[in-house]
Amino acid sequence: MAKVDAYLELSNMRYAELEEQEKKKVADLEKAMEELKARCSTLGIEKVWVEIELNQLQDNTLLMLGEGFNQVVGQAHVLYKGAPPESAFDINKDVFEARLVFFHELVALRNPTLRTTVEDKDN
Repeated sequence: MAKVDAYLELSNMRYAELEEQEKKKVADLEKAMEELKARCSTLGIEKVWVEIELNQLQDNTLLMLGEGFNQVVGQAHVLYKGAPPESAFDINKDVFEARLVFFHELVALRNPTLRTTVEDKDN
């Protein structure tokens, strides 16, 4: 019986050691998870700011394009002593291969991977 008691005591000690090691591993993993959550949260905020800045840059680019277009129309009016009626001009279009196309179509036409989808829409 003494051998069984000694074996049980050793088993209980080994179990306690393993349990302690597992608790330490769980604590380390929980700490790592909290650090990853904090980092993920920070990256999410940074992504939002990048998207906001991108939208602002796109808006500013379109505004500058519109101002440039109006400037050219004014210059054409002065240089050619009158331009076609303003209804012939569309600030949302640009010249591409001797025809007027919308800006979103122009981007697709200049990007070969999107070219097929724009051509499909025209057909």
